[in-house]
Amino acid sequence: QDALGELVNQVAGIVRPLISDQCVLSLPTVATGNDGGLAVLGAETLLEVPLSCGTEPMRVTLLHKAED
Repeated sequence: QDALGELVNQVAGIVRPLISDQCVLSLPTVATGNDGGLAVLGAETLLEVPLSCGTEPMRVTLLHKAED
C-alpha cells in the first residue's frame, strides 16, 4: 500500500499543474477489498479509470471536494 500511495503521489505531481494553478491535493487514499465502493463526504467524482495489475483489477479515481 505504501508503494502504491507513493506512485499516486508521483502521478498527482504531474497531473496537478494540468488541472489548475490553484489546485490543492490531499494525501492519496489506498483502499483495498472487493466491495468496489469509496465515498468521501462532500466530494464528487471527476474521473475514474479502470486498470489492471497482472490479473488484479485496479481503479484510479479523482475526486473534487470544495473547500469548507
